[in-house]
Amino acid sequence: MSGKGKDVVDIDMGVIDEAEDVVADNAPADAVDEASDEIATLPRGATENADRSVTVELDTPITLTIKNSKTGGQRQETYEELRFHRLTGKDLTEISNAATGVRDRVAFAVSARMSKAIMNALFDRLDAADIERCGRVIQYFLGSGPKTGRS
Repeated sequence: MSGKGKDVVDIDMGVIDEAEDVVADNAPADAVDEASDEIATLPRGATENADRSVTVELDTPITLTIKNSKTGGQRQETYEELRFHRLTGKDLTEISNAATGVRDRVAFAVSARMSKAIMNALFDRLDAADIERCGRVIQYFLGSGPKTGRS
């Protein structure tokens, strides 16, 4: 196997693995201060947008081929960044109702407002450092809301 692989994602049927694996570059490690109690900080490469969503620049961009079995259409999409949106109560319910082994993927899909089939294929190919940084964005949303009631 050589070069960058391509994957076909049928947005109606799930992931169809048709080619080689994606070759990942060595991504720089994130430094984490283990003495810090602060969870709600944005990781390296993350930018908060005016609408309070957060864009994460991926260390390792990924290209997928997206197929729609209903229309027969096919397109290529390259993901160089992911944009995550703040979660609602409905989103948290959907994540909680997901099977334990896929909750992280569902959280990413719901927050990124992306189909679960596409996020599933994308997640499988994301560099571990990118997954960790995107997960920290979800934590940022959970830990940075306005304080209400008594403390």
